[in-house]
Amino acid sequence: MTPAPAEIDLHTLHLRIAGLGLQLDFGPGHEALAEEAARLWAHLAADPEAGTVPIGPEVPTTRRTYLVPPEDARAEAARWIADGRVEALGPLLTRPDAVILAPGPGAAYALSGDVTREIIGRLLGTRILLHAGVVAHPQRGVVAMVGASGAGKSTATLTLGREGAYLTDELAIIDPVSRAVTAYAKPVSRISAASGRKQDHALDALGLEPAPGATGIDVLVLLDRAEDASPGLERVPQAEALLALVEQSSSLWAVPHGLASLAEILRRAGGALRARYAEATQLAALLADPPPPCEEAWEEIPVPDLEAPTEGALALAPLAQALAVEDGLVLLAEGRATHLVGLGAVIWEELAAVGSLGIEELEQRVVAFAGPHPDSAAMLAAAVDTLVEDGWIRRG
Repeated sequence: MTPAPAEIDLHTLHLRIAGLGLQLDFGPGHEALAEEAARLWAHLAADPEAGTVPIGPEVPTTRRTYLVPPEDARAEAARWIADGRVEALGPLLTRPDAVILAPGPGAAYALSGDVTREIIGRLLGTRILLHAGVVAHPQRGVVAMVGASGAGKSTATLTLGREGAYLTDELAIIDPVSRAVTAYAKPVSRISAASGRKQDHALDALGLEPAPGATGIDVLVLLDRAEDASPGLERVPQAEALLALVEQSSSLWAVPHGLASLAEILRRAGGALRARYAEATQLAALLADPPPPCEEAWEEIPVPDLEAPTEGALALAPLAQALAVEDGLVLLAEGRATHLVGLGAVIWEELAAVGSLGIEELEQRVVAFAGPHPDSAAMLAAAVDTLVEDGWIRRG
């Protein structure tokens, strides 16, 4: 009788993040990564049976299986065959949750990126997700620092977080109704001076204390770091801040009333701040003396039922959400947003109110609203062309 092939032993790490469970399985060749991940993520580890952060049947759990690339797997092949595990490898490679990661110094950072993407995917449409670092500071309150990759979020988070508590250096998870912030206290990612590549670091090794969450954001900063920057802190106009935040969000258009919730977050924070600085220590000093808060009015516009334009007429293009702000409109569609002012905003509002309109009728309505102008026809035609080209209205 031929013996059954032995099963491949997987090292497993259970995590509990943002109310979600993650089971991380590490295949052959990733023993070192399994050990490093257990150390880096220890503060979020969950024992399904007896841990301090339990995962129960009510917690939705996702599995990720980390495997070495084929070229690295060949080095393990002789050992797998000797152990009788080669037949068990096939099903492992074809699992839908399989993730190929190269072993080595960058593996832990690649793993944290995969975990972050998995969390984002699980929360899309239910939370406001911002590319931001967040700390709870004893004097400043809850500070969110928003910026693209390379903007200095991790360094700024580390500098401010050592004075208080750490929520995340990468992903701000915000409830769109309560505006509460759920912590995603992942290991901090920093560029290694030796290799020039990002590596993950355990919180305790950096002197950081994880926070469970926060009731809201007190200070919202748009990071603008440059080596030759003169330090400065300024308030950002509402519409400009909204567009900057949308650009650093994940699928905000899919969150019901997400744009309005973002505007309310700005209002509660006294408006967004833009911080220009070269070193994170300068940022801490800037935030100690912020400019006065500002509050700009806004109102959510119900998205009208869209009708196709009749032949030769104009109508609104599909969109997700809209706000009326003090100087115009902020529109949000799938994957894009814009700030309409002046004639463009008037055209959009007229089409939103009436539906499909011919160019002559639209001109009459715009003139009735804004008053006559000797070049009204040419100005209207140019504004319409721009709105059509940018995908905010349609021609029949």
